[in-house]
Amino acid sequence: MTARERMGMGIMGNIGIMILIRMPEAGSISTAAGMHP
Repeated sequence: MTARERMGMGIMGNIGIMILIRMPEAGSISTAAGMHP
């Protein structure tokens, strides 16, 4: 995994966590999309 991929996953993960706090279902989808591009 390259640094860019790791950074992208980190950003997607953070967005997923922020959404997860507000909307659990959307957060799960966003995190899954970040883990499996």
